[in-house]
Amino acid sequence: GGDRRGGGGGYGGGGHGKDSMGRGRDNSSGGGGRYSNFMQNREKAAAEKRNQPSSPAPAPATAPARAPASAPAAKSNAKITKEKIPQRLKTLVAEWKELGDEAGKKEVLLTYDEDLGGDDELIATLIDKAAGKALEDGDALYVEIITTLVKEGRIAAPAVEAGIQDVVEFLMDVKVDVPLAYKHFGLLAASLLRAGGVTQGWIEKSVAQHCAEDKGEILEEIKSAIGKLATRS
Repeated sequence: GGDRRGGGGGYGGGGHGKDSMGRGRDNSSGGGGRYSNFMQNREKAAAEKRNQPSSPAPAPATAPARAPASAPAAKSNAKITKEKIPQRLKTLVAEWKELGDEAGKKEVLLTYDEDLGGDDELIATLIDKAAGKALEDGDALYVEIITTLVKEGRIAAPAVEAGIQDVVEFLMDVKVDVPLAYKHFGLLAASLLRAGGVTQGWIEKSVAQHCAEDKGEILEEIKSAIGKLATRS
């Protein structure tokens, strides 16, 4: 009884060995609490940006009439709330480290299959929060949570790209408090590319759009990470 758990293309496949992606917290990244505060602020900014009306008043008038018909049905099967996803991710990583690869992957899949209930918003939140923690800590297990879902056919590139959109958009700002953010993002992007979770074209376009000043440095980190993953496979 009780909750058993609590509340990362075309470059070839990557291995899942314990040292394949340099697991563990990278304490040299800096940031800490400042990063957490920043992530809260960037989520607020992203939400406000999404909520800004982009069309005349008549357009939103028709949307609310249809939204309630499908939204409750999609969320009715979920066993977890959006607010509890960060804690669930923390628990998944802790269990993965304690129990090993196979058990860790199984718990990730159970979380997706049983707890998210096919809710698109919860799925996007899971991807976003996992990617954000990967930037903060440099802990590859947060990346592996995403790549596991991709490799096991639970999510495809469009869902992953949508889920990490805010992470790319605010990447240059994150680097202010997390000096190794570009290196951590390189690992995230390289792992997702190899798993088929994002396309090379999308990564290059997004980085160019949101991180134009540092595009070269960021893409170089991705290239470096791809090379390192290849040698550890």
